[in-house]
Amino acid sequence: MKKTESFIINIFIVFGFPLMCSILGWWGAATLYLTRLMKLRQIAIGNAGILGFAVGFILVVLYFKEMKKAFYTFSIRFAVVLYLFWAFAALALLRGMPLGVFLTGMVAGLYQGRRLHFDEKYDANCYRRTSRATSCFTALTAGTLTLFVGFLMLRDPGLAVHISGLFGAGGARATGIFPAGFVAVAAAIVACLQYWATKAMIYIAYNLDGTENKNPNTVQDK
Repeated sequence: MKKTESFIINIFIVFGFPLMCSILGWWGAATLYLTRLMKLRQIAIGNAGILGFAVGFILVVLYFKEMKKAFYTFSIRFAVVLYLFWAFAALALLRGMPLGVFLTGMVAGLYQGRRLHFDEKYDANCYRRTSRATSCFTALTAGTLTLFVGFLMLRDPGLAVHISGLFGAGGARATGIFPAGFVAVAAAIVACLQYWATKAMIYIAYNLDGTENKNPNTVQDK
């Protein structure tokens, strides 16, 4: 692993993990506030986010080496959960814009490409199968979330604004009522673009070092 890649991984862990814990605390408190399972003031939502960040930072300090060692080797199911979390987070923090989900899918492609690159058990068939599956999954996620946001705004623009405000998109506003067909077409376009973007990112990341025996088109089955 090159120094630049090692540095980028350090940044992901040191800043990404505490931020994830902060969002989890923020959303957890927001959910309790909305469902009224606990009597909370709205200010508690922000406090929960701060507490989550502090807990995440402490965990990074204690387990940084373990986190870095497992960066490319932890369970793929856990990787899927992380991707879905960040896709939802990007959707909320960018005020319902599918661009956040799209960029998250591209990052997932980069990660999957590097994960395959360092996997000693890879072969050409494994690369093609994993690349296709990852691209399809990110495309399905992007299309579904685009549909969700579109139809939520069609059904109740005021509700969309209120919920998005509590989950971090305070400036979100419904910009008007669009036909359901427009929402469906937009979701299909986003899904298609996401598929090819993710696939391209996997290929680029897999061949990033320019090593011939890492080229998925020349690897021989083992």
